[in-house]
Amino acid sequence: MKKKEKRFLEINLAIYRLYVVVTWETTKQEILDYVRKASPSLKITEEEWGKLFSESADSNRTAGLTMELGDDNCDIVVWLRKRPKTSKDYGVLYHELHHAVRAIMDSRNLGIEHESPVFIYEYLANECNKYFWK
Repeated sequence: MKKKEKRFLEINLAIYRLYVVVTWETTKQEILDYVRKASPSLKITEEEWGKLFSESADSNRTAGLTMELGDDNCDIVVWLRKRPKTSKDYGVLYHELHHAVRAIMDSRNLGIEHESPVFIYEYLANECNKYFWK
């Protein structure tokens, strides 16, 4: 029996006290269940979740989506319609990682920094590449 691949990649940005979680080929409910299990103190309602995970992600038009979770911690979920395999898929991943970096910069008041976002982006991209390029 083939083992089912894990579809959640947790990237710890300890210096900012947050996680960026990259997920692919998952449903709204799977992500919500994961978030509730990983962060039991995070009280998120179905309505709030619906706002985060927009209806556009339910259609075939959206290839990826980035969502911020929580008011104090601001963990981030990057959702991808499919696991990156082609250059176009990696383009979607890197696009969404850029949104994640912007959210981190905003949540940590690092708006005037020039090098910090580049290092954060490089770290996130490298962590994803190490996982997906096995």
